[in-house]
Amino acid sequence: MTTTPVRNVAACVTAVDPCSLVMLGTGQCLACTAIPGCGLCREGNRCLRGTAPGPMRTTCAAGSWVFSPLACF
Repeated sequence: MTTTPVRNVAACVTAVDPCSLVMLGTGQCLACTAIPGCGLCREGNRCLRGTAPGPMRTTCAAGSWVFSPLACF
């Protein structure tokens, strides 16, 4: 049996959730909501993958979810 080396390295790399890369601190709301598909749950100060109604894989208290940069103010 022979093996063929993988030529498409990108196919072997696990995609990183861009929301998880946001370093929360000053300006966290704008930094988080500026990334397409990310929103800020102010409860717990977490940048999460989601849509306008709320986060995808977890819950966020009513009134704590911010998906638009305009709602950061």
